[in-house]
Amino acid sequence: MKQLEKLEKYVIVPNVGFYGGFVYDGDDIMLCDDHDTDKGYDFKVKQRIENNVLITDSERTYERDNGKKVNEKIHQEVEIEKGQLLVYVEGLGFTISEHKMCLIDEAVELYNILK
Repeated sequence: MKQLEKLEKYVIVPNVGFYGGFVYDGDDIMLCDDHDTDKGYDFKVKQRIENNVLITDSERTYERDNGKKVNEKIHQEVEIEKGQLLVYVEGLGFTISEHKMCLIDEAVELYNILK
């Protein structure tokens, strides 16, 4: 019977989806004024940063499986700091990621270290 000599190194398959993003520099800025539509779906989002506050106004209209039409209106204010990474998520706008994120070059370097 052969004996196990060594273990291979495995990692979770990396997410290869990309997110647009930027690091907040402390200045007031208009981030987006987007309008997306699709079959049975309409989404508008307007976002800006004023005085270190990310302000989001969005409206989403969609149809449920049972045919009922839903209209959501959201106003949200989140205090942020200079140096905060904001990523753009389709259907939401700019948000603070729940996950630690890095630039592609940094990710490649980290994976090369694992070899």
